[in-house]
Amino acid sequence: MKLLFFCCFFIVAALSQSQAPRLEDEYEASLDAWQALNPRAYTFVVISEVLVSEPTNYRIGRTTIKVRNGQVVSRSYVEKEPIYYPGEVAVSWSETTPETLGTNEGGYPPSTFDDVYNDCLNNVLSYPDSDTSGYAKLDVDSNGLISRCGYYGINDRTYINIESVKYCR
Repeated sequence: MKLLFFCCFFIVAALSQSQAPRLEDEYEASLDAWQALNPRAYTFVVISEVLVSEPTNYRIGRTTIKVRNGQVVSRSYVEKEPIYYPGEVAVSWSETTPETLGTNEGGYPPSTFDDVYNDCLNNVLSYPDSDTSGYAKLDVDSNGLISRCGYYGINDRTYINIESVKYCR
């Protein structure tokens, strides 16, 4: 009887794992959804946590990037205090000309959404797992577009968190 139970358990476990979508397949499906949109202009917002002092004092940063015809045309950044002075703006700047793009520190780098997908694949999902206890995760929004791409480990954590994507065709 125990043997029958274990056999059934392993068969169910194997079937459930084989039906689960692979991370690479989810990534490819999301990339295909983005490429199918082919927008001429879009704006996206990347959220980041900014560590101010150890161990838990951090701020929330929002980088807004505008792209037209495949070129980044502006990047702005706002960093707010979430804990001690909720909502208070600590850092704020805008880059609105080709000469100023990428000149400020902080925030997500001037990038197209295609660059975000590349960053997700090459720098986050393939993040080296030195202690073999981490895992990669990919979330998509209702349109199938990437909303969170992350690697979470005991000692390491890196992720890209997209708050919103607005586009015109």
